Amino acid sequence: MNPSKILIIHTGAIGDFILALPAMGAVRRRFPRASIELLGIPHIGILAENRFYVDRVESIDARPLHRLFVGECPVELARYLADVDLIISWFGAADETYRRVLERMPARTIIARSRPPDGYPIHAVDYLLSTLAPLGIDDEDRVPRLFLTDQDRQRAKRLWSQLGVDGERPVALHPGSGGSEKCWPTSQFAELAWKLIESGRSVVVVEGPADHQIVEKLVSSISSRVAAGSLHRLIRLPLLSLVDLAAILEGCSAYVGNDSGITHLAAATGIPTVALFTVTDPAVWGPRGRVVILRNPPDTRSVMAALGTL
Repeated sequence: MNPSKILIIHTGAIGDFILALPAMGAVRRRFPRASIELLGIPHIGILAENRFYVDRVESIDARPLHRLFVGECPVELARYLADVDLIISWFGAADETYRRVLERMPARTIIARSRPPDGYPIHAVDYLLSTLAPLGIDDEDRVPRLFLTDQDRQRAKRLWSQLGVDGERPVALHPGSGGSEKCWPTSQFAELAWKLIESGRSVVVVEGPADHQIVEKLVSSISSRVAAGSLHRLIRLPLLSLVDLAAILEGCSAYVGNDSGITHLAAATGIPTVALFTVTDPAVWGPRGRVVILRNPPDTRSVMAALGTL
């Protein structure tokens, strides 16, 4: 098989998407001359667009895939899919009607879940790579990696300058997550930040769209403890696109964060990462790379020790 156009369908959140990068990379290496398009969530898919993995990203909302679930394939969608030689859908695998309609398309089709089934004892990266076995793909590179561009890094450099950080690589902390049950106590993050600043390190606080309150609490707590002359060592990042945030994180010396998509993002930049897990199984969902995973650390000492090993 030598496809000229490949369509990958993936609609997962940040962490799920990053864990799919090794499988996308395996497809790229197996078919280096093919044009690869991603149908998914654009503000997440941009991490892969023209950054090795895919050539183009289109919003899942731009194509009426939902009609496949009722057994229909509109003419516009049929024309779009007719140009594709290989469809890899990590979406809709649980729906038999969706599968049946998509498999009637001229393209060779692989349809699988975007994540391991509940109770399936395999890491998400390894699971997604296993779904490509029918293509003769068994890739050895199983660590998610981001391939940022020179332009990405130049934007990050300008932002570092605007934030007043020159010639230093701060430690990044992200106290938020997708749910409170996944979060290490904010008071512990504040204690960790204070210890880092006390030791002469600068701290960058990362804020996601749903993290405003928890970041406000963290910054307020740290500010009340840090001497006025050292407040410049506490840097609160503005809300950034995922590409810009990845480029900023790549310039940090280390990262500490909860079980979240941003932690996967940090690990995929290649920086030393301490991931704090509470309720989720890291054997399935843990980030890979220069990573130490801690389960419910009781205090900051274990986190500081983990940072010292990276």
